[in-house]
Amino acid sequence: MKMAPSPVINRFFPVIVLATLSALLQNPVSVSGDTALINRVCGQTLNTIDCSKCLNSDPNSGKADVRALAGISIQCSLTQATNLQRLLVYYYTTEQNSKYKIELGNCVGNSDSIANDVGTAQQSWRDGRYQDSINQVQDALNAYRECVNGITAPRIPSDLNEGLRKTQALCQDSIGILHQIGS
Repeated sequence: MKMAPSPVINRFFPVIVLATLSALLQNPVSVSGDTALINRVCGQTLNTIDCSKCLNSDPNSGKADVRALAGISIQCSLTQATNLQRLLVYYYTTEQNSKYKIELGNCVGNSDSIANDVGTAQQSWRDGRYQDSINQVQDALNAYRECVNGITAPRIPSDLNEGLRKTQALCQDSIGILHQIGS
């Protein structure tokens, strides 16, 4: 024996369907955000993979324009700069070789500059002063180079080497995205 659909379901089914469609049209489900925009923006940076990982790590990137993506990128750079500081302090405090310890100490000072410069760049970005933000991230890269050029150790631990590489990559990407604002 086949049961007939309930009159309540028959009456409200079209209403439920319309309400669902209306909600989807007003709040579309983000399909990984604007993947095309992120790919285009990151494709114009020096480190496409790091850029994509950074932007895709933030849930707000899906509804972001180029300006907002620059802010996300700067935040990734700042987070990485802070991670690098911690790593350098760790290696500085555990290093036994006095020459290398001095080099690491100088690098710790440079990492403070990196983080401060990127933090200042973030504020400039918030204030809409994009060229200032570019200049401040460039200052961070200059401090990064002083750090790296001052290390003469024959072998840098792999996690420190990766931390240094990633800091440089994310700062370069921030500059690359900042240059795209308005284009």
